[in-house]
Amino acid sequence: MTQKDLKEFINKMQEFHPIAVKHFQIGDPNKFFGFNITLQQYLALDILVSRNKCKMTDLSKDLGIKLSTATGLVDRLIKRHFAKRERDTEDRRLVWIYPTQTGIKIDKKIKEIKENHVSKILRKITQNDRDNLIRIIEKITKVVKELGEK
Repeated sequence: MTQKDLKEFINKMQEFHPIAVKHFQIGDPNKFFGFNITLQQYLALDILVSRNKCKMTDLSKDLGIKLSTATGLVDRLIKRHFAKRERDTEDRRLVWIYPTQTGIKIDKKIKEIKENHVSKILRKITQNDRDNLIRIIEKITKVVKELGEK
C-alpha cells in the first residue's frame, strides 16, 4: 500500500468511525436507556460483573484512569447500590469490589438493549461480511497488543 493509498484509507476510516462508534458503543446509558448511571460508571460496573470481583488498582488500570478517580467512581456505584467493598478475609490490607445484585441486573439490562440495537444493524449485512469484520478486528487487536498499546 502506497503512502497515498494509506492516507486515503485513514481518511475514510476517520469519516465513518464516529458513526460506527456511536451505534456500537454506549455513549450515555442514562440518555439512551433511562438508567441513572454514567458511561464511566457503566464501564466500571461491566468490568466488575465480568470478573465478579476486582481490586481497585486493577479496575483503574482497565479503565485507564487514576486510582483516585476510580475510587470516586466506585464510591458513586456503592452509593447507588450497584457495587460493594469488602476486605479480604485472609489479607485485611486487600479490598475487593463486587457488583451487587442490583448492579448485575442493570448491567444485564443495558447489554440486552445494546444487543438488540446492534442486532438490527448487523442483520442488514451478510454473514460473510460479519465474519470478515470480526476477522479484521481480531487482526487489528493483535497488532495493537504487539505494539504495546491498549
